Amino acid sequence: MSFRTVSLISRLPTTTPAIRRPFSSSAFRRAAAPAPRPVETQTLDWPTFLRMRRQQRIIGLAASVPTTIVGLGVGVQYFASIEADAGSLIMGVEAVYVLGAAAIGCGVVGWLVGPVVGNQIWRLTHRKALKAFETKEKDFFEHIKRNRADPSRQSVSNPVPDYYAEHVSSLRLYRVWLRDQAAHSRKAAFGDGADRVL
Repeated sequence: MSFRTVSLISRLPTTTPAIRRPFSSSAFRRAAAPAPRPVETQTLDWPTFLRMRRQQRIIGLAASVPTTIVGLGVGVQYFASIEADAGSLIMGVEAVYVLGAAAIGCGVVGWLVGPVVGNQIWRLTHRKALKAFETKEKDFFEHIKRNRADPSRQSVSNPVPDYYAEHVSSLRLYRVWLRDQAAHSRKAAFGDGADRVL
């Protein structure tokens, strides 16, 4: 065998698999790193959830006051600066009345924006419990959908009471809401007073 043949043989790849080291540096780092802790899911009980829901509603209503004042103030300031002749008409109505109605409309828009602003304020102040609150809220609305009266059976004299359960802020009020829904269903099915079937 010549020198050249030996050098070619030494260059050929070996067919034996490479031996892996059991503890490489990256495996050691992975083993040394602490295991991730499972995320603790915070759950809310019903009284706490209903209390938080009531707070959210109150903050939304309270935020409507300053937004209404701001909307009305901006509307009055803007529409008062528009020069209009005493006898000029806008769509057949005197300009003073139209501009006054537009300023009041700005106040109404402020009132409608208030709950949106209040809801965002509430969400910022309750960030830790927000996920648990949203989960419980979905569960609550499933309860409401299951237990509310059929709206197709309502009439002018028998409307569905509190269809979205907006006024439920405690377990006692939830029970009252359930009784009202059952009473509505009975009244829709069997009538009331002199028209009662059973």
